[in-house]
Amino acid sequence: MRDTAWAYGAQAVTVVSAMVLPAAMVRLLSIGDYGTFRIFGSMVSLGAAMASLGLEAVALRYIPELLRVGQRKNTLALGAALIAPRVLAVVAIGFIANAASVRLLAWFGVAADFSHLFSLVIAILALQGTAGILKVAWLIAYSESYKANINSILFTIGTTVTYVAVLESGRPLRAVLVAWALWCGASLVHYLVEGLARFRGSRHSSTEPLQWRRYVRYGGFTLLASNVGYLRETFVGNLVVANQMGVEAAAVFAIASAVAVVITRINPAQSLKNVIYPLVIRRLGSPNRQPQTIAAAAQLLTKLSLFVAAPAALYVAVFSDAILELVFAPTYRAGATTLTLLALAVPFRSSIVRFGIVTYVKERSELHVVANLLGFLKLGLDVVLVRAMGMEGVALSSLLVSIATWVYYSRAIRSRLSVKLPVPYAEMWRFAINLGIFSAAALLLRVVVQGLAGLVLATVIAVAVYLLVMSLRRVFDDGERAILNRAFGRKIWVF
Repeated sequence: MRDTAWAYGAQAVTVVSAMVLPAAMVRLLSIGDYGTFRIFGSMVSLGAAMASLGLEAVALRYIPELLRVGQRKNTLALGAALIAPRVLAVVAIGFIANAASVRLLAWFGVAADFSHLFSLVIAILALQGTAGILKVAWLIAYSESYKANINSILFTIGTTVTYVAVLESGRPLRAVLVAWALWCGASLVHYLVEGLARFRGSRHSSTEPLQWRRYVRYGGFTLLASNVGYLRETFVGNLVVANQMGVEAAAVFAIASAVAVVITRINPAQSLKNVIYPLVIRRLGSPNRQPQTIAAAAQLLTKLSLFVAAPAALYVAVFSDAILELVFAPTYRAGATTLTLLALAVPFRSSIVRFGIVTYVKERSELHVVANLLGFLKLGLDVVLVRAMGMEGVALSSLLVSIATWVYYSRAIRSRLSVKLPVPYAEMWRFAINLGIFSAAALLLRVVVQGLAGLVLATVIAVAVYLLVMSLRRVFDDGERAILNRAFGRKIWVF
């Protein structure tokens, strides 16, 4: 229950920051400066993705298993074996990127005046990339996600307040990047302290030979998957827009993608995934035991994903122009169609979490390799469609590849793993009807949106209508409601 509560707390803070911070920054920075900041952010995300090497997936899969059999020393040995290549990877990528900094900045249309900031971008990449694996290896894999979520809350609030304060005081973009680096460093120190505590607490535990061949096989596929999977992410699309259309277009695309990311982050299944995955692994013995537990977990994650992602995507599609103009600035209204397409991709991306639990338990990470090869398709579509349709083409590419990825996983899980995940047709039919009612209400509410206050009012009414119809026409069964109410610590889940 503690992990779940902090997961929702971190999620709430992240969602609020993801809307408040861009809205504040576009008012305090010119569109060119904001576009440059987001390009730097996309570079950090790209570098971190390239350096990930699929190591977090290995930690989440095997450290809980070692804990289940009391092999605490081995968890530390495995954790250290995962951390070392990550550090080497971020250092190597940072060195190469710094050597090619002039060409990189020119390639993405960043003015030469900002070239002196690139060393800060490299430092942020090194700190953030290293902190990511420490967080998973020392906290999440140990079913102590609440500590990682506390860190996330402090980091998000700290960066949001610091960025706004720095810009309000009239300081340049460099000060924002310095603040970002300092907060990344603080997070890294916290994870290092947690790691030291793990070592002190396992001095007297017994050890058995680690199954390195098993770990390497699984990790090899996650490595291949991670090395192409990031091509499907919106930060790559942002860099494509910057290269083809310039910094200002990248700023508009970045705001549209930021709103789409908010929809993804309010999905409760994404937060609970880090709680449920390790718990399922620790409760199962061999990978082939208790398939009903896997199916039940997958079904619960699916319903949670759709419960939030589907109505949120429809809401954003209906109010995309108003959101961009009223929450951000009239300049960003040009991204309305882009936002609509990105929003419609979210339910497909979010519901993939139902397949992840199967591949983790079955140790079949090669399925992720094939799915992530679609990243090459997306990159190709990005380059072709951005020239034909502008940034809307990049968003359309994201939607098409998200649908293709969902279809692939659905077929592969059934045909290659012989796992049939049941579809609760009755509940899904009720859910579809509820979404229809919600969509009709949202369309009718457009007439009250004459300003920011009207948008807030329409949002409150739309949410109230949705929760009402979901409580009257329920889609979660009694067992699922009981699980969620236990997670919340009180009987509040009535849907």
